[in-house]
Amino acid sequence: METASPASPLTFPMRRIDGSFQTCSTQDIKPLRLGLQLKERCILVEYEVPGGSLAHHLIDLKKDLESLKPLDVDSLMRSARAEHGAWLATVADNQLSSILQRLLQHVK
Repeated sequence: METASPASPLTFPMRRIDGSFQTCSTQDIKPLRLGLQLKERCILVEYEVPGGSLAHHLIDLKKDLESLKPLDVDSLMRSARAEHGAWLATVADNQLSSILQRLLQHVK
């Protein structure tokens, strides 16, 4: 999926629990929590969209962990924000940095 700049929001379908779909804009995303899947090397973003629906977005970092040189928190953060900006736009740098540090400690 493409990332969106604030001036040009993208829309995407979100499947609801009942199986129906809701069309959402990337500007509607409100991140609530970050989780870490160590084995899969992913960050899980729990977010809310209008109407109070909760959803999850996976940020797969396997390729970045294999290809980035030097492998550090700053380079991972830049890559994650570039590819998943809509889901991370309002996440504070220190929060994202903290979860990425935990991931790096696990893979080293």
